[in-house]
Amino acid sequence: MLEQLSICRYRVAEPQGDNPCSAANQQESLSIHEKKCWFLAGLIEGEGSLCISIKRDEPRKLGYLVQPEFFIYQHQVRRGLLELAQEVFDAGSIRPKQGNEDVLVYSIISRRVIVGE
Repeated sequence: MLEQLSICRYRVAEPQGDNPCSAANQQESLSIHEKKCWFLAGLIEGEGSLCISIKRDEPRKLGYLVQPEFFIYQHQVRRGLLELAQEVFDAGSIRPKQGNEDVLVYSIISRRVIVGE
């Protein structure tokens, strides 16, 4: 599926004057990595979620454990999308969703990775 990653290009009329900032020029200046990131941003907006769990944990300094978790869900036939996310973020794991083996979950549960420490 992602072997032929394509992001729609907008067709624009030939630029009038000296305007180098047409949509066509901007699109062509993106690297494949940037295209993957923009594609992934749209996927995450539609299919991703960020959950922050706060649990009482007495031994902790403030008495609580704060655990952010990032998820993207996809049917197993779209595993390539989750692999793209794993490649771009260089972190996380892909596993079947509990209770529905046909759905896969890409998740990052490391606070350091999510926060960018």
